[in-house]
Amino acid sequence: MAPDEDDLIELQHQLDRSSLYPSESAYLTTRLIIKADPRSCKILKIVPPKVDGMAIALQGEPKQYQSVLDGVEVTIVDQTYRITATDPGSFELQTSAFQGGVIYGNNRTGSTSVIQIDNPGKQITVTVKQPPADYVGRWLPTSSLKLNQQWIDGQGNAIDSSQIHNLSVGDAITRQITLDVVGLTVEQLPNVVINNPQGVRVYEEKPTFDILSNDNGSDNVTRMTLKQVLIPQQTGEFSLEPVSINWWNSQLDKADNSQVSGLELQVDAASNLNQDFAAPVTTMPQQVIVEKDSGIWPYLTALFATLWLATLAYALMKRNTTQAKDTDSPLAPVTKSDFVKAIESNDAILASQLFSGWLNEIDPGTDDMAEVKLKLQSWQASLYGSDSGDQAASRSALLAAIKQAQSHAKMTTKSEEPLAKL
Repeated sequence: MAPDEDDLIELQHQLDRSSLYPSESAYLTTRLIIKADPRSCKILKIVPPKVDGMAIALQGEPKQYQSVLDGVEVTIVDQTYRITATDPGSFELQTSAFQGGVIYGNNRTGSTSVIQIDNPGKQITVTVKQPPADYVGRWLPTSSLKLNQQWIDGQGNAIDSSQIHNLSVGDAITRQITLDVVGLTVEQLPNVVINNPQGVRVYEEKPTFDILSNDNGSDNVTRMTLKQVLIPQQTGEFSLEPVSINWWNSQLDKADNSQVSGLELQVDAASNLNQDFAAPVTTMPQQVIVEKDSGIWPYLTALFATLWLATLAYALMKRNTTQAKDTDSPLAPVTKSDFVKAIESNDAILASQLFSGWLNEIDPGTDDMAEVKLKLQSWQASLYGSDSGDQAASRSALLAAIKQAQSHAKMTTKSEEPLAKL
């Protein structure tokens, strides 16, 4: 007696949900169990699922492996499909089908025959519900949406957003936001726009995306990461706005909202090197000056005054030089090589110490100095993260900024030509 089809081939289906909203997705898992010797199978064919009015896409590659079922060694082939709703309505999903033949040998008679197997699968009704008319915002239906945030100062320390953060003009802080959404693709995620106040310079990186999934491929989590480096350019109080996203909770059938708080800044005047390039700009009132010809005497007076000031400056410089010789020898100058070695060895503390000394040895331009300081703070912040790629990229950007500043700067000379005697 020939065996039944289920004794040779078995086809299983599982749909994780049959009720959706437009733009939501469900996952159909198909499992083919081959109980016969695979060498006896002829022209095995798995027909993919289909449904009119919905989009279907295979998730990853089919997984084939050996297992034991009821004491019998079997071959299993697993496939997962993502089914995305587009319009409201009721739809019939035709699951995967199987076609093929198995050679069966009769031990009693010694004869063989081919058993044809045609498993049409089954139909599953999928209901796509109408979005609520009073929903406000971009349509984001999902069972879970999580919004998280981290504030980091220039030294890589976490900032408490519940308190006012004090910093100086030119200091950098980093804002990193992660958005985790279940069941939506990268294309369906919202474009998060953050409006920062005037007086705060913003360096924004392009959003990055990661796909997190369970072993069975269902309940995929799409993660979007946003990163901004903010540098205040003026003194005063600034409010960095919170971020809020409206979404539809398809698990509870209600509108929901996720948000992260903003940050209040108290920005003081820059100290040390920051004053050279980050101090607030003061606009002087315009004056109307009436000129009249006073002859050559004003020019002669200006010339003698200039020569007298130059002579006085030279005398003071000579006196300071003589006093310096009587004191201890100064510290060795910081070279670009010293600064670069500290960075390449990921020594953030030493690099910060050498930064000021290196600037004292060159005469950098305002833009170059600001760029090096920004890249230095960004690199220091990356050292506290877990992504080695971000650390390498930040270090490369810092080294490039140093090289550019060094090439543009004029090295200070230890001996200058004295002014001509009057």
